[in-house]
Amino acid sequence: SMHFFDRAHQLWGGYAIIGNHIPVAAGHAFASKYTGDGAVTLVFMGDGAVGIGPVHEGMTLAGIWKLPIVFIVENNQYSMGTPLSRTLPVEDITSRAAGYGFKSDRFHVTSVAETRERIAAAVKRAREDNQPSLLELITYRFRGHSMSDPAKYRQKEEVETWRMQDPIERTQRALQLLHGVDEATLDKLDGEIIAEVDAAYEFADSTPQPPPEARFANIMGGY
Repeated sequence: SMHFFDRAHQLWGGYAIIGNHIPVAAGHAFASKYTGDGAVTLVFMGDGAVGIGPVHEGMTLAGIWKLPIVFIVENNQYSMGTPLSRTLPVEDITSRAAGYGFKSDRFHVTSVAETRERIAAAVKRAREDNQPSLLELITYRFRGHSMSDPAKYRQKEEVETWRMQDPIERTQRALQLLHGVDEATLDKLDGEIIAEVDAAYEFADSTPQPPPEARFANIMGGY
């Protein structure tokens, strides 16, 4: 996912070095404030990234310059295979917000609609008041960190407890129980999405390698 990039839609991709994308995001927000384009930068990180030095640097700049940016921490309880209790001295990551002059919000992610509304409120503050925010979305990672991670460091009961709160699972149940969407319709939708992803993969896999000069395309700014 760190290589997904779409300049036309202002999706600037990920970053291979944990936490180092935070100053880059602050730079994007600074550009928006400088040019007055009205854009708000949303930057995502995991709970394992918040102890990295550049995260502090980027947030400090955002607070000093009052940048239109929303920092979103997806707290999924594990930094790779290490539980949160062993990586952070204070569980509430948003307690740091006051030190940067940020607004903050912290909540368990159980509803797609609620998550959209609370992030939208932070975006509104950033756009209208140049007020940065630090949001902590408490969630859970159901699989291993990568294909090589069997996730044997946690109990099945823990996973199942969190699964009952998962917003995707809850949305599916709501569609079925409250809105009468049948299993066949959901399966059809799943099939269409899988086909779309498979087609994109096949297109990428069969596309010829770009010419050497392509390395200069999609570079923001000049030298």
